[in-house]
Amino acid sequence: MLALALIVAALPAFLVDEGDPRCPAAALEDAIRARLPGVQLAGAPSGPDDLRGWLRPAEGGFALEVRRAGGEVALRRQLPLGEDDCKLAAETAALILDRFLDEIRWSGKPASIEPLPARPPPPMPAPLLEPPRFEFAAGPAVWLGAPNDVRAGGLIGATVRLKVPFEASFLALVAASSRTVFQAGGSIDVKQGAFALSAAACAEPGRFRLCAGPLAGARASLGNAAGVRQTASAMMWQAEIGMQARAALRLGASWLLGLQILGGAVPGSGTFTIAGTDAHRTLSKFDAIASISLVFQPF
Repeated sequence: MLALALIVAALPAFLVDEGDPRCPAAALEDAIRARLPGVQLAGAPSGPDDLRGWLRPAEGGFALEVRRAGGEVALRRQLPLGEDDCKLAAETAALILDRFLDEIRWSGKPASIEPLPARPPPPMPAPLLEPPRFEFAAGPAVWLGAPNDVRAGGLIGATVRLKVPFEASFLALVAASSRTVFQAGGSIDVKQGAFALSAAACAEPGRFRLCAGPLAGARASLGNAAGVRQTASAMMWQAEIGMQARAALRLGASWLLGLQILGGAVPGSGTFTIAGTDAHRTLSKFDAIASISLVFQPF
């Protein structure tokens, strides 16, 4: 106990001079005790490292001054507060003293270990925006039924988004008629259309949207035969399976410009024949369609 008392007595002290009746020295002493409990307050000098300070009302607020034992000014601050804010001025002065004593590493302020600040909570993940669930597409198409049978056409489609990244679509395509004229006389006009359901997986890098997947449906062919003696027509339905791929560029919040390519194969074969003649037209077993369409996403 004696050794501890000697060590405490050897520590430099902070002396508070008498203040002004409007802000007595006790106000600054109480603030220092609350903010700097390890600092020894004394009424008389105890060593060459002592500091002496005072807080007094001044023009425009309060003045804080700290001097070293030899009279040298170590700190001077103006506190722009109201004349009746003595307690607030004392608390502000204690905060300034706390920082000042740390900066000069004053031996009269015992070192302390400050607890680490609590880690801030991790940022909340940004809410995932639900993409539009429905979209509709329409545009011109080119239908290739055979190497020498290229026709203009059109495509319309309706798509529903399933669980990301999957979607399902209904596609309807129609192509202009093509005519085959025979040397022996007569001709066969063929008009074709197709209906299909497709499933696809999609990715959206940047402003692009890329989708691909299988499709299955039916191809309808209407044949009109014009012979030397008769005119007739017949409808033929054939199952068709294949693949489709689509790339689209986003133009805005609800619009995309897309390029779609479809390929389908027809099991078996189909032929239109003019009765009583050798004139016939065999339909292609494979269809390839390319379409540029405008896509609208209403919701």
